[in-house]
Amino acid sequence: MSRITYDETMSSSDALIWHIEQDPQLRSTVMSVWFLERPPSPERMRATVERMVNQLPRLRQSVLDDRPRPRWVAAERFDIDDHYRYDDLGGSAERGDVLARAQHWVREPFDRSRPLWQLGIFSGLADGRGALVLKLHHAIADGVGLMLMLAAMADLEPNPRHRPALADVVTPPTPVVRAPKHFSTFLRHPVASTRSAVRSGLSIVKLVMPNRKPLSPLMKRRSSDLCLDTVALPFDTLRYAGKQVGGSLNDAFIGLVLDSLDRYHDRYGSGCGKIRIHMPINIRDAATADRAGNQFVPARIVMKVGDDDAEGRLRRVSKHLAAVRQEPALRWVNTVSAAIQRLGVPISRRIIGGMMKGVDVLASNVAGPPCPLYLAGEHVEEFYAFGPPAGAALNITLFSYDNTVHLGVTTVAAAVESRRHFMSCLDEAITEMTTVAAKWPKPTTASADVPLLLGLAS
Repeated sequence: MSRITYDETMSSSDALIWHIEQDPQLRSTVMSVWFLERPPSPERMRATVERMVNQLPRLRQSVLDDRPRPRWVAAERFDIDDHYRYDDLGGSAERGDVLARAQHWVREPFDRSRPLWQLGIFSGLADGRGALVLKLHHAIADGVGLMLMLAAMADLEPNPRHRPALADVVTPPTPVVRAPKHFSTFLRHPVASTRSAVRSGLSIVKLVMPNRKPLSPLMKRRSSDLCLDTVALPFDTLRYAGKQVGGSLNDAFIGLVLDSLDRYHDRYGSGCGKIRIHMPINIRDAATADRAGNQFVPARIVMKVGDDDAEGRLRRVSKHLAAVRQEPALRWVNTVSAAIQRLGVPISRRIIGGMMKGVDVLASNVAGPPCPLYLAGEHVEEFYAFGPPAGAALNITLFSYDNTVHLGVTTVAAAVESRRHFMSCLDEAITEMTTVAAKWPKPTTASADVPLLLGLAS
């Protein structure tokens, strides 16, 4: 199993996440809900949690709120029982009861003086299954980092003979300050570098420009009350739909989100030409692949919603997202975050809040393991992740697992007044996407472009 690298001090972007959630609408709570074939034995599950906590130092740490950048320190009087529980729901509970528990958890703020996680196992479902509910603060990990963390808990078989241990925890060295690369480039190519700097400057202005007004005429209100819903579909539906237009699975996912929002607005007779979408873009590379914490940059994009058939929308989305990935500002996010942070918490909270509360929807795509996993000997049948809306009306997080796409939908109660109608619109959009995917010729052998299993080994 890959080792995980831990920084003692939060990055500038993580520190902003930490500070701005003094506004309850900007809380950064991440939830995960698993449904298991059967509940794990309490004894074996307890041992699994203890192993996870022993292997992952971040789960035994709290945040020391130094300014301007908070630090991770060993928690005083750490006790697993303060963070872990095993409850019996009585034998007649349904999946909705598990989601209701998760919904209650996500609405409760963390005690910021203690380690920022909570884990529950639930037995007593009517169908004989079990469930896991995990609550994490976003400062601990992004979606990819979460996969590396959860590798300490899951197995590739029910009863592995030996399980790999995490390598020694690594604290990264203090970086050596060097002359920036763009400065030496400027000396060699002053005209081209000046043009590049102007383009970067305009891109950064677009990145940080506050805009508190959502583009949706229907989903304008905000509150801290969050609701959780789920839907699943075959992995190949989005994969083949993307291929049909020369795009990717992620392009198809964003197209699905736009189609759902278009249908939802039409159902209420409220036209919506464009929406502002927030997409975390993964920037992990070979140097940061095993580093804990967040390794993403936020991209706020204004995208056209309707007026296309399904394939036309997908082509437009694919072209748009390809251009977004080339935005110069994405390379400067941590630098910009540090500059904003130096303005002080009240001002930085106002700037970032202005950026985030004008977003209509946050969409995140996390590539999970393509094969079955087992938790304390029990098969994990469904795996949902729920990201924070972080000022938006809703968050839709895609988590791919074992040839299935699991969508965790987190809605702000005041913004999406009818979850039932929105989920119905999402179902209709999935049906449309299935039609597009059916046009792609199916391969006769297994393809190699399946997401790689992150951080797990047998």
